[in-house]
Amino acid sequence: MKHWFTKSLLITAFILSLVSCGFHLRGYIPIPTSLSKLYIQSDDAYSSFSQSLVSALRNRGIEVVSSPQQAPITLEIIDESSRSQVGALSATTETRQYTLFYTVTYQLRNSEGDAITQAQSVTTQRTFTVDLEEVLGSTRS
Repeated sequence: MKHWFTKSLLITAFILSLVSCGFHLRGYIPIPTSLSKLYIQSDDAYSSFSQSLVSALRNRGIEVVSSPQQAPITLEIIDESSRSQVGALSATTETRQYTLFYTVTYQLRNSEGDAITQAQSVTTQRTFTVDLEEVLGSTRS
């Protein structure tokens, strides 16, 4: 009985120390309450990026509305672009590695349409290695 009590006390102390120090899971960013309802303005609302963005925002508890009149803030997607860069070549000058870049430029607007923030860009990159032994088919021009 005493062993159970000691174990419970240690677990409680550990949990309280985590809570008191402000511990959050990695990647957790608190969302301001002013962004709890949001309209997304994009040239292509059905692009894979736009659909993924809406899904991610809804998973975080943000209500994404269908018209700008329903939300105090509009997230305007100004531009989406992608590019690739050759990273490495084989001895036979075949591409062995690519780096893909994806950039989104956006800004926030209030309900009157005035810019709240300046246009900002976010870029992500991913490197892919091509295994020439696993290429099923290709064409050369």
